[in-house]
Amino acid sequence: MHLSDGVIGLVGVALGFVLSSGYQECKERRERRRLHKELLNELRANLYLIPLKKDIIQKMITALNASNILPGDGVGFCMELFSNHYGEICQYMSIKERNSIHVIYDYLKTIDTTMGKCADDLMENVETPALRHYMSMYRAKLPDLLTSLDTAKDMIDLHLAGKPDDVFNMDEKPQVVQASGK
Repeated sequence: MHLSDGVIGLVGVALGFVLSSGYQECKERRERRRLHKELLNELRANLYLIPLKKDIIQKMITALNASNILPGDGVGFCMELFSNHYGEICQYMSIKERNSIHVIYDYLKTIDTTMGKCADDLMENVETPALRHYMSMYRAKLPDLLTSLDTAKDMIDLHLAGKPDDVFNMDEKPQVVQASGK
């Protein structure tokens, strides 16, 4: 009887361990799904900010063309979930989805940074000969931001439709180039 009591005890401990591990895995999976859903909501919110950003950039371009300075800082893109939880959930995403999210948020961060930096660079150099250089640089750079916003919008739309863009063309097989030997 002593041996069977020991076996029953071990089976009980093992069963408890398996149940506890299974429960923990289910709980973590639910949390990952919740975070993934919230990340998609964050993308959706950023999608709604794009027309506002485009309008501000267009006004910045108009101001620069009139030799005026319009600050571009303001409401930034939502980045909270991406910044704080992307690392927790990216390993459970497809490679396409991971790369798409990475590139989208890189576009958004670059756009916010450039918009905020524009007026700072111009104001710091308002009394210097470098002002012409900075005005010329931002006249060229700001239209590129409009293009980046369009690209980010298209990528977000695809992502939210469940068809993340293959941003690094990973579906294509790389071409091997043979070095010619002389």
